[in-house]
Amino acid sequence: MNVLIQDEANVVFESLKESGITNMFGAAPYAAEMLGVSLEEAKVLHKGWMEGYTLWADIPGCIEED
Repeated sequence: MNVLIQDEANVVFESLKESGITNMFGAAPYAAEMLGVSLEEAKVLHKGWMEGYTLWADIPGCIEED
């Protein structure tokens, strides 16, 4: 998967998480629509977000802390 699209997807998934619109296990359909990708592609991106979340969350400024 393209690193740029994964980066964009990470932002979308974080936005969905923060908004509370959906439980994150159900986020792929929302992301598919927001990113303009198929549901299958969104599922792959979602898996990438979940697997890399800890690493991504450790980058200063990527996730706002309350």
